[in-house]
Amino acid sequence: MSLPKSSADMAAHVDGECPARGGTAAASARAAPPSSSRRRRRYCNGVYLGFLVFIVLFGFIMGALVAESMGNRRGKVVVMVLCPLTFVFFGACMFHMEWTTAVINHELEMMV
Repeated sequence: MSLPKSSADMAAHVDGECPARGGTAAASARAAPPSSSRRRRRYCNGVYLGFLVFIVLFGFIMGALVAESMGNRRGKVVVMVLCPLTFVFFGACMFHMEWTTAVINHELEMMV
């Protein structure tokens, strides 16, 4: 790609036009605007993943606290396994409700 020689060529390059490729970058950018939904989806997935990790850790802590007060070994193992699973189940239910609500809202927006 050659450097622009005149001020008109410089303005064309600044504006996004690239004569070497035979098209304009500005026109292609207008044709397909960058979607922020991908960034938003990535952010939401990160939030949900962080929330899930928090729920699992909270479940382990609660399971450890409950298991500490129990006497027998089998009960401690059951509590240590069931507490995080219970919290993950409730977290998955909350995530599913959020996701379902988002899908319904999107469908309603598409109908309007």
